[in-house]
Amino acid sequence: EESPNNNNGSESNGDLGIVGVWLERAKSASHSFSETELHAISEWASYKANKCQSISIKQITLILEMLVEHKTSGYDIARMIKRSIANGYTGIMTPTKEFLIAGNKPLVTTGRYKSIEYITQIN
Repeated sequence: EESPNNNNGSESNGDLGIVGVWLERAKSASHSFSETELHAISEWASYKANKCQSISIKQITLILEMLVEHKTSGYDIARMIKRSIANGYTGIMTPTKEFLIAGNKPLVTTGRYKSIEYITQIN
């Protein structure tokens, strides 16, 4: 799969740069991200480019789909992205209760212990 240019968003010779590629994909896929979320996505793209971490178009698409799932489940994806950058993560963090938007409840997982955050040892 083709890899977008890691040019940090500055346009040269008609190239969108990595930030432009992320934003173009986010907008063209009808994901309905807010301006705040798009800003966080562009910060993530810039962060990845500054760390010289290459990424394929397919990876960008899958990450955006994952962010849509998290947003649909009631998570504040902009805060998750900013926390991921602040902590130096190589990927966007897994959502936790801390990032639920007020009024939303996490989906309860199935199994013996109904928790989305804890793994309980069985004795």
